Amino acid sequence: MVIDAGAVPIMLKLLKSSDKEVRLSSAETLNQVRFDLKNFHKLDTTASELIHSIITLSNSDDIREKQQAAMAYVVITNEERFQDEIVQHGGLESLRGLLTLTNLVIVRAPLICINAISEHAKHQARLVDGGFLDRLIELLECTDEEIRNLAASTLFRLASNSELGKAAVANSNVVERIRVLVPNPPPEAQTFMVMITFTLVDNDILRRRLMPLGVIDIFIHCTTSSSEMGRRYAADDIGKIVLVFSDHQPLVKAWGAPAGGVHGFLLRILEDSDEASRKRGIGIILSMLYSKNGKMVNVVKNAGKLKAALRQIAQVPKNTTPGKPTRKMSGLSGDRAFNVQAAKKALNMMEEGKP
Repeated sequence: MVIDAGAVPIMLKLLKSSDKEVRLSSAETLNQVRFDLKNFHKLDTTASELIHSIITLSNSDDIREKQQAAMAYVVITNEERFQDEIVQHGGLESLRGLLTLTNLVIVRAPLICINAISEHAKHQARLVDGGFLDRLIELLECTDEEIRNLAASTLFRLASNSELGKAAVANSNVVERIRVLVPNPPPEAQTFMVMITFTLVDNDILRRRLMPLGVIDIFIHCTTSSSEMGRRYAADDIGKIVLVFSDHQPLVKAWGAPAGGVHGFLLRILEDSDEASRKRGIGIILSMLYSKNGKMVNVVKNAGKLKAALRQIAQVPKNTTPGKPTRKMSGLSGDRAFNVQAAKKALNMMEEGKP
């Protein structure tokens, strides 16, 4: 192995050569080394030198050297201790520079590194202050699916790992961009987008500021996602918003659109064969009927298709075999029995007002 042979210090010296081809050859060799915890202690005296050598390569005018630097970052970022070294020895600025390039092969590499580093709250402040957010948001529109997913994943980690990160992401206009992008991205990126959005609006102060920007629109779009996880997150988030956000005007505004609006979303889950989905939908409807927003209550009461779906759920199948008693509620499964009663309650409230 290169490390066991003591060749790393030699490679590091060659990286400083005035001969570009020698530098490239040395970088390519180093990129074949497996830097892991088992052999990291052998590099204790050279770790900082290694980082500085990679930084030097990344600052080269030669695209080949930049690419080797990007690859080197990926190799060493596999281990958390190397992530710490990158942060401590000025590697973040180098990564940011690589991230701004238009060559997607190169961009992917620093993004992998930043994504790994963002997992740790201890590095949040450095990443937030390092000027990465704008570029990460730009990359949500990248034509490369892996890059889009990595950018979305990194933004989610920054928003969820600390209050500092959450505030910074919220202030970066990410909700406005996600609202524009969310109808069309691949399922994985769409799932991260809904996760980012709810992470932000889960904060009381941020929720009041961000809800008017179209948060409900984002969730509604994601309820039609081809990703089951994306649909589930979006449905849960709408339910939470109904429960915890006292101002239901954004729900009224999004009642019919986009993508069928809140009404279409509720109808879809009421017509779902899954009793758990139906239970979620009925619960949301009941919460809306208890709303202090008169317009919210009225649009729900006047939703004929929702009433029809609720009536269907409220029907208890009967055993029509001669001489046999009518099937009782006790014969229904837990969620099914609950849904029958909850649907009846919702219908009573829709047709007669609150009890």
